[in-house]
Parts: sequence; C-alpha cells; structure tokens
Amino acid sequence: MRAWWCLVLVFVASCSQQDLLSVIASTEDQALATRYIDLLRARRFEEIEQAADPGIRSQLHDALGQMARALPEATPTSITLVGAQKLTNDQGLTTNLTFEYGFGEDWFLINVAWLSKDDTFTIVGFNIYDTEASLEELSKFELAGKSPTHYLFLVLAVAVPIFCIYTLVVCARTRLTGRKWPWIIFILFGVGTFSLNWTSGEWGFAPLNFLLLGAGVTAEPYVPWVVSVALPLGALLFWLRRRRLSAPASEDPR
Repeated sequence: MRAWWCLVLVFVASCSQQDLLSVIASTEDQALATRYIDLLRARRFEEIEQAADPGIRSQLHDALGQMARALPEATPTSITLVGAQKLTNDQGLTTNLTFEYGFGEDWFLINVAWLSKDDTFTIVGFNIYDTEASLEELSKFELAGKSPTHYLFLVLAVAVPIFCIYTLVVCARTRLTGRKWPWIIFILFGVGTFSLNWTSGEWGFAPLNFLLLGAGVTAEPYVPWVVSVALPLGALLFWLRRRRLSAPASEDPR
C-alpha cells in the first residue's frame, strides 16, 4: 500500500499550469492581447498596423486579411490562455501570449507578441493556427490505439518505483558492513531518463538526468502527457552486491 501511495505522489505532485500562466501573464496583459484579437476579428486592420513594428508593418496587411478570413464570424464559445512567455533584453520586455479560441467544433490558437520599453509599445508577432480539436482533447491520456512502446513505458513507470521502494525497505532492514545512507540515496534515484510523449509517441533520452524513484509523469491541461522512466541503477547494484555488503549477524548495523 505504501508503494502505491508513493507512486500517486509522483503522478500528481506538480503545479497547475493555469496558475503558472496567470502569474506570467497579468490581467492587463491578457486584456491587451485579446483587444488586438478582437480588432482582427472586426477587420479593423489599421489599428493593428499602427501598433506594429515597422519591420513587419509592410507585409502585415495581407497577412491580417488571411487570418481574419480563417476565423469564423460567430462569437467564440471559449477563450483560454494556453501559453505565456516574457523575455527581457537590451531591446526591452517581450511578452508572448497564446490563446485557444473555440467556435463550436472549430478550434484556433492565436498568438500575439509585443515589445515594450519605457513608454513605447509595438506588436512584433501575430499568428493563427487551426487545430483539429481543443488542446485538452488532443493531449488527453488514452490507452486505446497506442503502440507497444507506450504500454512498455507505462508498465515500467509503475514497476520501477515499486522496485525502488521494495529495495529501500530491504536495504533499511539489512545489516551492512559500511554506511547505509549512501546506498539509500543511490537507490532513491534512477539514472538516465527515457521520456515518451504520450500523444505523438516521440521519445528521447537524457543520460545525465536523475529521476526520483526512477519514474515520473507530467500531465497538464494543454500539453501532452510525458511518461519518464530512468534506470534504477542503485537498486540493481544493491541486489547484485547485497551478499558482499551484508555484515555478520554479530555486528551492529549502521
């Protein structure tokens, strides 16, 4: 029971993405971005062009027309902030916000970026992307129709933490000839992380990463689930060397 409880903690211990986005993008930032999106939907291109950076102003008019034609004329059924970035450099503060607009069964990602410094304000980016469904729907966790690699990652994400916890219990109860705490720390972490994007099936390997209990899952509303598994090297070495490490019964454990 203790193993399953620890596994649950690995799965849910994360900060809400929506809370994080709200910290990055203030209410004023969001209102400013949606105002220019409303101007686009109303086809009031001149007001957007006046605020645009001179470097993109000449080619912006045609692009705005294409973007406006891509959007439905109906009132959005949902507007959700799904991305927020801020970058400060010598030029000033760049704010980049992405909203998800829903129009019934039609979904769009609309990105607005602007540069502000002192009292100046210029739009440096304006883009629209259509999606097959909402990001939450596209990135939800599903078992049906997945590849053997998906199922392998899922099994290992459950089995590796259980193996590490069981090894920790055995290590704690075993009399060792040397100090016990280095082994406990070694067993707690997996070495080298394999990560799988549950939506796309793409996977990667980070050889220098360490993962608590050898597995983890990141799950947020607007991004794909990522299942990560690391090699439980410490646990494996403990079992291979357990007999050599065990102290005689007459000795006190440390």
